[in-house]
Amino acid sequence: MNKELKSKGKYELFTTPDGKEVINFDNESYYSFTKENGGEFIAPTESDSDKFSSKATGSYYFAGAESEEDVSGTLYLEDGSEFAKIDFPQGFPTKRDEPKKKIIRSDDRFNKEEVMKKLGL
Repeated sequence: MNKELKSKGKYELFTTPDGKEVINFDNESYYSFTKENGGEFIAPTESDSDKFSSKATGSYYFAGAESEEDVSGTLYLEDGSEFAKIDFPQGFPTKRDEPKKKIIRSDDRFNKEEVMKKLGL
């Protein structure tokens, strides 16, 4: 299934005092990463950035399926000169009360040209 660019912008990745990761997209929305039951999940969270330590910043690109039936998506996060990839097989949580969604982090790294080609840009 082909993926199309759904959103892009800037992100900042934080670490909380208890070691959890929180990501902020475009200085608007915050999401926390958790590991449990042998998997990794993402869920909307409240901003408390005064208590967070910045870990990384950069550009992001989120691609989703072209069909309404397929909710999966892929997030590319700029990490230095490369991009990290996170897959969202259950879709991306967009509502505050939406349950957490499973994610799959890839160890693969991509340069910007590869990401742009995957997104058709």
